[in-house]
Amino acid sequence: MFIQIRPLFDTQKWGYSKIDEIVKIDNLTFKKIKLLDHINIDKAHKIGNDGSTWKIEYGAKGKNKSYKFWSPTFQTKKRALDNFVQLSEQILDISKLKKILLISKIFSRTNSADLQSRVHEIFKVG
Repeated sequence: MFIQIRPLFDTQKWGYSKIDEIVKIDNLTFKKIKLLDHINIDKAHKIGNDGSTWKIEYGAKGKNKSYKFWSPTFQTKKRALDNFVQLSEQILDISKLKKILLISKIFSRTNSADLQSRVHEIFKVG
């Protein structure tokens, strides 16, 4: 599985937040992806100006499926995105891209020594 994180604007200013990782997942986790086929797209769809967009894409030989939602942790139950969020978090756990490490990676690339110091203090990272 390929995990990609990209900023909304592809400029040098936001270059620190780019992440490309390839991880292997087990068959059980891959089978859970089929649960995404039961998502009610109309119910799940929301648009916002702030937040994040999560996307899971899978397939092979030109037969890819893609599920992409704006801020799926916003009104998750109402939008019936529980399985989508759970699977996304499971994939992140398998990839060992822990949230704290992501935050640390992002802030460690900033130019602000004060901000870096504060992040390291809060999260107790290297």
